[in-house]
Amino acid sequence: MKSPTDILGSFLKGVRFLTGAQTAAVYVPAPSDRSVDPILLHEGAPNAVSELSSLESAESIVRELTREERRGELVVASVSPGGWLIPLRPATPQKPSPVSPTRRAADQEPYSRPRGWLGVSYGTQEGSVIEQIAQDPQWRWVREFGASLAERAMHVHSTLRDPVTGLADRIGFQALLTDQLERAYQMGTWLSLILINPHNFGQINERFGRFAGDQVMRELADLIVETLRESDPVSRYGGAIFGALLPMTNPEDARNVAEKLVSVVRESRFLDGEVRLELCCGVASVDSDGEPLADPLDLLRRADMALNRARRAGEGAIEIWQKAITAGGRKESARISELFSGDLARDYRNMALLRDAVDLVADTKDLETLAGAVVERLYSACKAERVGLFRRLASGDPELVRGIARPPSPVGARRASFELEDEPRALLAEAMREGEVRSGVVAAHGERQQLAFAVPIIAAGTSIGGLYVDGAVESIDVDATDLIFFKALSSQLSIAL
Repeated sequence: MKSPTDILGSFLKGVRFLTGAQTAAVYVPAPSDRSVDPILLHEGAPNAVSELSSLESAESIVRELTREERRGELVVASVSPGGWLIPLRPATPQKPSPVSPTRRAADQEPYSRPRGWLGVSYGTQEGSVIEQIAQDPQWRWVREFGASLAERAMHVHSTLRDPVTGLADRIGFQALLTDQLERAYQMGTWLSLILINPHNFGQINERFGRFAGDQVMRELADLIVETLRESDPVSRYGGAIFGALLPMTNPEDARNVAEKLVSVVRESRFLDGEVRLELCCGVASVDSDGEPLADPLDLLRRADMALNRARRAGEGAIEIWQKAITAGGRKESARISELFSGDLARDYRNMALLRDAVDLVADTKDLETLAGAVVERLYSACKAERVGLFRRLASGDPELVRGIARPPSPVGARRASFELEDEPRALLAEAMREGEVRSGVVAAHGERQQLAFAVPIIAAGTSIGGLYVDGAVESIDVDATDLIFFKALSSQLSIAL
């Protein structure tokens, strides 16, 4: 997939080709929180437009040009002969007609502030250039298209990325979903969400190994992005699940998009032809004219319920969320809703972990492998210091099946087993005896205080084991809102145990 600078570089080449400019440059300011650096690119001589010759000079001129008395200017003469500065402003949003056939037209941006600044140089001081840039439809297209690219480039630049696919991760997905919902309500249009899951992906990891599985995941991510529009944000929702947001797309069109994805993936081969995939898709849509969503998670819940039904239906299945669902659907809705805490990032993490656990239980044949995979995922996701899966002995005492413990020093190797001290052991024993999740601050590693969670694993009403997670109070990424998730996870593990 192309990086933001690759895309903007191609834009500059296109500007030079279309307008005959000798050189071109683009400056995209950093966001207000300065969370990432600004972007400055040149195509041709970097000093042809002196205001954009460096990040310092670009920031200075943009600060001047965004003053109240200069905000409306369409083009500004550079101090360099033959040079011009052009603010890249998005198109003015137009609410589409209800019968418009362009429901899936490219997304439109409702704001008018410049998303970036384009500098061009013709080498001569031609007075007619100002009129041309201000009035020529071709230049209007350059300004509006450049604004869209600049905004997308900074969004990609600033969003947290999934290290395997390069797509936005779950935290990035939170920002995308919230932004697109606000935009849909503002413009009075549909927004659809597709959750995309390759069927039985765990078998690929089991057969070829994790490294090859990551390669397949990258290839699949590229294919999904290539199949969708540029204005359809795609993220890695978690595990082997992708989320695609479809602005200005009603449920029928979203189904068509899902069918296209299923078909394209079915006809493709991955890992040098060694692997073929079948997708399952869950689709949910929201219409701004309908009942507003309480929060962005509502759309995610609906797509997740639809995906669950599609997974049960098998390879190639596509399900659309509907209010009226069959018997048992009401229970499913309530059960899934309980897993959400309102913290989007945490909820996405927990749903991804739970989904991984379901896949592992289905695909893993032996307890040792399953236990190792589960503690590995919890250890990484929860910023824990120790994670262990225990079986309950006849005496009632816990016995470690698989565990991970953080090394005592930054350069040390993490340990594959550990012994629980008196307080943590008592907490886990109580959880298994009472059949309820227990948590609290315990003395571990000598006199150090750790926040600990003990989760019983119950089968047929009998406690057969438990999960134990602990970590430093100030750093472990687990709190009371995760208890429902731990219960759901333990119910999946009880199947395997």
